[in-house]
Amino acid sequence: SSSSNILEGTMWQMQHCARSSPGPWIYRTRKARESRGIISERRKARKISGSPAIQARAGDQPGLFIPDFLFNVDPRIQPSASSIVQHELSSDQQSELARLSQEPFGSELAKQVARHLKSDGPIAYNHRDYCGTGLFYLEGEYLHTVVDDGHPVPYFGRDRGWSFEDQHAFVAWLGEQSDYSLSMHENPGIFNNQTITRKRLEETLSAARGE
Repeated sequence: SSSSNILEGTMWQMQHCARSSPGPWIYRTRKARESRGIISERRKARKISGSPAIQARAGDQPGLFIPDFLFNVDPRIQPSASSIVQHELSSDQQSELARLSQEPFGSELAKQVARHLKSDGPIAYNHRDYCGTGLFYLEGEYLHTVVDDGHPVPYFGRDRGWSFEDQHAFVAWLGEQSDYSLSMHENPGIFNNQTITRKRLEETLSAARGE
């Protein structure tokens, strides 16, 4: 059955590129990763707004997929959408958080980012598995959310109020953010791992200008 195939799949480490902080390794099942049905259905799941509506339990709807980096559990126990972790940072992570800049990005940088997203495309890494967080302009929507396999996971950002249909609202929000506030400090499993920072924004804009 689909459930037994997932449970019996070979466990392997998730490859985190440019990982910048310690934290638990996340695992996936090879068969779950390579199943064409799950891969195709997860593209559909990404288009669904409202994570509670998506069931990730293999026994319920094995075709639907929620990226397992959002969970801090053994993948042999398929979690429900309500199981997204909200645990405290470790002492080392708390020390790392304290060193992050809390200086707001400011409205000027935010305006430049908004223009870039609309004219040049997203600010997001594109590699296998978890790709950190990114900024997107998708069909009239400015969005900050997590990225998996180079693709945004829209519901994650929308559920947290990181979605803006108005450019001015997005600019106002981003201008108030900082390396600290966007470090994903509410989720130890992905804390400060390829997140949005001032340096990353400025380097992206400079590269787009050919500098």
